Amino acid sequence: MVALVSGVSPMDRVAGSGLLCSACGFLLIRPKQTICGHRYCSECVTSMFQKSGTAECCVCREMIQSSQVFADKAAENDASGMEIQCPNCTSGCTWTGLLETTCSHEKECECAVEPCTNAAFGCAFNGERRALQHHESHACDWRLVYCQHCSCSLPHSLLEDHLSTCPKNKPRNTPEILSRGTGAEEEPQQGDKSSCQSERHSSPKKPQSLVDELCSPAHLLRLLSVISSLQTRLDRGEEVNVAFKKLVMSKLLAMQSLLSTEQGERERDTQTPREEIATLSQDLAVCRGALAELQSRCLGYERALRHLQSRGGATVSENGTLVWKIKGFSASLRDSERSTARSLHSPAFLSNPFGYRLCLRLYPRGDGVGRGSHASLFLCVMRGEWDDVLPWPFRHRVTFSCLDASGGGNDVREAFLPDPLSASFQKPRAAVNVASGCPLFIRHSLLLAPHNPYLCNDTLYIKAVIETH
Repeated sequence: MVALVSGVSPMDRVAGSGLLCSACGFLLIRPKQTICGHRYCSECVTSMFQKSGTAECCVCREMIQSSQVFADKAAENDASGMEIQCPNCTSGCTWTGLLETTCSHEKECECAVEPCTNAAFGCAFNGERRALQHHESHACDWRLVYCQHCSCSLPHSLLEDHLSTCPKNKPRNTPEILSRGTGAEEEPQQGDKSSCQSERHSSPKKPQSLVDELCSPAHLLRLLSVISSLQTRLDRGEEVNVAFKKLVMSKLLAMQSLLSTEQGERERDTQTPREEIATLSQDLAVCRGALAELQSRCLGYERALRHLQSRGGATVSENGTLVWKIKGFSASLRDSERSTARSLHSPAFLSNPFGYRLCLRLYPRGDGVGRGSHASLFLCVMRGEWDDVLPWPFRHRVTFSCLDASGGGNDVREAFLPDPLSASFQKPRAAVNVASGCPLFIRHSLLLAPHNPYLCNDTLYIKAVIETH
């Protein structure tokens, strides 16, 4: 995902004209499309619906609802492949590349503007990354420095006040005053040699003269001045300390407020996915129930199918008459030429209720003596449910008819009596006996003649009648 980049425009504005935000006019970032067909950046959409759930489209002025805005993945893919300039090109950056690589470039762009790392302490500097290091190390008032006397670290802006109160940085006049007050015999300072020498030659040190000197108005005024200066610097340090504490407290409160706001936004952002997950869970439960019902039905169908298969398949007639409708006869004829499907089987039928189970087999290209000139039609005796109580061999007269579909009554008929010695009409030991019937049932010249009455819409109708009386 590309990070948010404000103010980015494609280098080829003509090619990228359809990928510009309708609100800000820059290249789409995480684009969304309204129901009226216009595209916006994700942040622009958030701004549009900040006050209410209804907003006006910036292009067509149509009022749209927040629920009528959808993510546009296609536009996002197109925008991520657009070539752009660095957003900091006005500051001198010459980088160009794809939008999807802008995020990695922004992390190392020397022209990017960043705040000082001491901004939390009050530094208001905002500058280019290439100048930031020099500022933080040489110019920032809040950069850390070390006291040359006590080696403690503190902000540069507080160094002057610290030096005035540092216990290891004694003012020049203080050691002389204190040493005189304690009576210690130290070497005089360079600037006081003349006065000290005169005192030595004039008279020996006397306690009374030292007291008089320390209590003299001039000395007391100097001492008062030093004390006042120290007190002033101490007060200034206290003021800076109070201001610094207030600044830190305000920053902490601001950060706490920001964290609270972000937490609220996260909770709002996660609320919608939670509702969607709950809805999907309900839908999943419904789908599972429907699936269980379908599985139960399938099991029922499988049981019914197995029952039919155990009976050898279903029958379409139980009165000894079958009308067989063969669709696409021309295709069957072509297939038989290629030997991919030489014969066709009809549905099973019964000679009578509780009678013989039979079916027809048709060879469109012919079989035996009729191959290549006739369509051959045969009867097949199948294993049936009532074979054990039926008389064998099968002896009933069979009549085949190719029906005249035009209604003219010119049916082609062939009839035969089963040969009782033929294995085709004995009690079946396999699923189906060998077929027997009419190899010269109907001539191809008759079937393929133009406007013949036997093929209607490329459909052939064959009728079989078993005479059981």
